[in-house]
Amino acid sequence: MSRRTLRASFTVEVALLMPVILLVLFMLLFAAFHLHDRNLIRACALESAVTGKEPVLPFLIYSDAEDPVRTENAAARSVSVRIRTRPLLSGKGASYETTAVYEKLLPIRALRNAKAIKKEASP
Repeated sequence: MSRRTLRASFTVEVALLMPVILLVLFMLLFAAFHLHDRNLIRACALESAVTGKEPVLPFLIYSDAEDPVRTENAAARSVSVRIRTRPLLSGKGASYETTAVYEKLLPIRALRNAKAIKKEASP
């Protein structure tokens, strides 16, 4: 094989391989944006459920957000917050909907149980 033919074969191989490498690179970048957006929306929903405040989404990233839906279940002592939004970084076709559920703790019951365990353990 001549040297000229060898160089030409490397050019053809790289021309066929570069689109595959770029496709994989852009898919990883898109997946990173998707995971970032999804986790940020979940964190906002959970923070809103725990604190009781309105969720604050960054305006430049989430300009198309609907009003969050907050429901409290007194029987189950839980609060759920549902957020539906369309982030700008993940593309126009992406929309996220997440629901965070926070179960309220009963500190009095926990303290009574701890005291009962301590009484049983002491002689």
